[in-house]
Amino acid sequence: MQVNNIRIDGSKTRHFSPLSEKFVGGDVLTSMLSDGWKITKEVARVEHYFSDSRHINVVELQLAQNNKLVQISVIVNPFVEQLVG
Repeated sequence: MQVNNIRIDGSKTRHFSPLSEKFVGGDVLTSMLSDGWKITKEVARVEHYFSDSRHINVVELQLAQNNKLVQISVIVNPFVEQLVG
């Protein structure tokens, strides 16, 4: 699969459950895209702060497949930035 000039290797998949993960990495997003999910909307970009002023940047995305919708929060890194544009 090719998305924004990034080749996605569909042979390595990663399961996602909104019940067990608050944030996911780019590997989950690429697995979902390889499985046929499509990004339908960027919902928000959020900074989540932890103790000692540490934080992560997260992009919240809505994905759709076969009349199913799911919203995931993906930890931002350069790969994810290029993938979601």
